[in-house]
Amino acid sequence: MTCTVIASAQSMQSEYYVIKITQRLKDTLSLTREQVSDIYQLNQKLQYAKDSVWKYFTDEMLIRNGLQAVENKRDSLYGTIFTTEQLILYKEKKIQLISNK
Repeated sequence: MTCTVIASAQSMQSEYYVIKITQRLKDTLSLTREQVSDIYQLNQKLQYAKDSVWKYFTDEMLIRNGLQAVENKRDSLYGTIFTTEQLILYKEKKIQLISNK
């Protein structure tokens, strides 16, 4: 039961993070409804990949490398959804948009 509660809490936290990033991108980059939907789905996949790194690795270096590998894919994947102008603005404000603060 305890594992189920912990997994559920982690899942809720991950979903909150996905929604938070998607909303920041929507507001800052003036995304269309279709873009918001696409970005939300992409953010879910990226978060799932990051959650998997945390789940399957215990070594600090492997975790760091795994998380960085996921993050390194973000820009190129976003580039398939954003307009050129949105991508430029995203890259200028990336740290504020993606950070969990």
